[in-house]
Amino acid sequence: MLGIAPDRLESLATVLRDGEAFSHTTSAALWGIPLPREDRARIHVTASGGANRIRRPGVTGHRATDLPITMLGILPVTTPAYTWVQLAQLLHHDDLVAAGDSLVTPRRVARKPALASIDDLSRAILRNARGAARARRALVDVRVGAESRMETLVRLLLVRSGLPEPDLNPAIQLGPDVYHPDLHYPQWQLAIEYLGDQHRTDPREWGRDIQRREAFEHRGHKVIAVTKHDLAEPERLLARVCRGIAQQQEAQRQRL
Repeated sequence: MLGIAPDRLESLATVLRDGEAFSHTTSAALWGIPLPREDRARIHVTASGGANRIRRPGVTGHRATDLPITMLGILPVTTPAYTWVQLAQLLHHDDLVAAGDSLVTPRRVARKPALASIDDLSRAILRNARGAARARRALVDVRVGAESRMETLVRLLLVRSGLPEPDLNPAIQLGPDVYHPDLHYPQWQLAIEYLGDQHRTDPREWGRDIQRREAFEHRGHKVIAVTKHDLAEPERLLARVCRGIAQQQEAQRQRL
């Protein structure tokens, strides 16, 4: 996820001055905030107050008058919410929304709380003039519940097409088991699952995918599997979802 050798950051941390911290995409990667792959390898450091920005090979320096800093181990980093506003200077809207979703969503599998709340993000916007307007626009689209960057991108695509907001990773009881589909339309019993490469390469993951799909379909749900290739052809993906909705509506009519 980081894209930077940890020992490089640890070495740089020993020469940072008081009031300097890893920031922007470097801080985001350290916090586990999802980023586009091309944005992971740069090192960003921000200096607070009137200090001069750092000047070192391979390091991008920034300045800020009000810089909230915390520690991750031995590394000084900007706080999660403030980091998100900094990202507004670097990321496109959808990736910024995905970063926000990641911050406000608890880590369900790891059983860890969210790193920030929507209120935290809103307050951080007030502390950072740079990127504030873009962050404010993105905050309108941030939702609690998305557990991956790609889930957010699928959600934004669906909503922009005119479809209603789907539920995000809801708990659905199917027989003795509880499942959490990535996106779900309860009114149509339609589940949308994003399948990353690990679903294809890990036999156990593949087996669980089959089991989940059978459990949903056995109880009248339709499951639409989405991959990164589908997002490259959004019109075809939307057509699949609309067909799935139409099929579920017809099945519901026949049951009446």
